[in-house]
Amino acid sequence: MTRVVVAGAGALGSVVGGLLTRAGHDVVLLAHGAHGEALRQGPLELRLPDGTAHVEVRTAASTSADVVILTAKRFDANAALARVDGAPELTVSLQNGVGKNSELVARFGASSLVRGTTTLAARIDAPGIVESQSLGSTYLGSDSWLAGALREAGIEATIVDDGAAAEWSKLAHVAGTMIVQALAGLPLHELFRRGESAALLWLVSTEVAAVARAEGVLLRDLPGLLPVATLAAASAQDAVRLLGERGAALEAAGRTDARTSMWASIAAGRPTELDAIHGELVRHAQTLGIAVPVLETCYRLAILRGVDPAPVVKGLGDGPSA
Repeated sequence: MTRVVVAGAGALGSVVGGLLTRAGHDVVLLAHGAHGEALRQGPLELRLPDGTAHVEVRTAASTSADVVILTAKRFDANAALARVDGAPELTVSLQNGVGKNSELVARFGASSLVRGTTTLAARIDAPGIVESQSLGSTYLGSDSWLAGALREAGIEATIVDDGAAAEWSKLAHVAGTMIVQALAGLPLHELFRRGESAALLWLVSTEVAAVARAEGVLLRDLPGLLPVATLAAASAQDAVRLLGERGAALEAAGRTDARTSMWASIAAGRPTELDAIHGELVRHAQTLGIAVPVLETCYRLAILRGVDPAPVVKGLGDGPSA
């Protein structure tokens, strides 16, 4: 049987690993801290859109893998992968960021890598208890065994012809929503409905689109994400209108508590991925010679606000990008 190892089984990894386990697959969760201890002591409680499930999951200090699903926070990626033995046949990162695949490639080589991203939303309510209000959509860049396994587990998995486009589209989505929410402190529906925050989110999205184009990648509008391709091509007025409609839809659906993973980390006093996502993106843009003044300014303001207690600003100049 194919062994799946979820490296960095926090909220997202616990949902993916727990559902794959429930579907009968051989799964090992590599978790740590209080959550990991809770999983060693008893079943994982999954609070899902269709009800609550209790799943007896397997954990380990280290293990071999045929398939690796990397769901650790970016700053924990290498530590999580150090617990994986052997040479897996397939690896995928469901993280966010320009370099989200780099740790997998460095450790296991490029031949095993499948590009992928997900809109699955999850949070840890307490050690051993994970809630997911939406299983979202998962996009994989090639037809693989994993897509079928995820579907069997109840996770919508779609094969796309350009995995890089899916990854960059998700990055454009999270780069804007995360940092604007971190600065404004607004729930997502309000963030979208207010003209000032919506315009700021649009500006960040257009800059990420420019960086993607420099990489030869065009953004796409994908279900579960903001229509980032449409936003990047829209006027400010049209973009604000589109985002306002999205905010109104969230409010009408009762999703007034929607928040990004960065905002959840801020609220809990945990380290954020500010540098791993936004700082890395700014530095990458500079390397490509692409100006991202709005993103860079937001990144610097977030540091000043204390969003990340230990930011890395290496490689940034004394002023915004030219």
